[in-house]
Amino acid sequence: MDLRNLLEYGIVILGTVMLILSPYGFNATQSNSRIHFWPTWSISIFIRKFLSYLGWSALFICLGLLVGIIGYHWAAGLSWLDSLVEASMIRAWYGSY
Repeated sequence: MDLRNLLEYGIVILGTVMLILSPYGFNATQSNSRIHFWPTWSISIFIRKFLSYLGWSALFICLGLLVGIIGYHWAAGLSWLDSLVEASMIRAWYGSY
């Protein structure tokens, strides 16, 4: 199997994943045994979805940080600032020292 076949299979798999995950669907055309995908939504829908997912991600990150801060303050008896530092390091995969 050469690189061209791997790339074609990768494009087909990527297109299939995008088709499954997208609520709006994807258009596909076939030319020269290659499948090209492009989204059917407009840039305003893309920006709205992107900002929505960004907001949800920020919310869950902040909630996880808040749980860590409260846990360190309550369980370890650290000050609020030290709890923030420790929870931030754990949240960023650095560990504590």
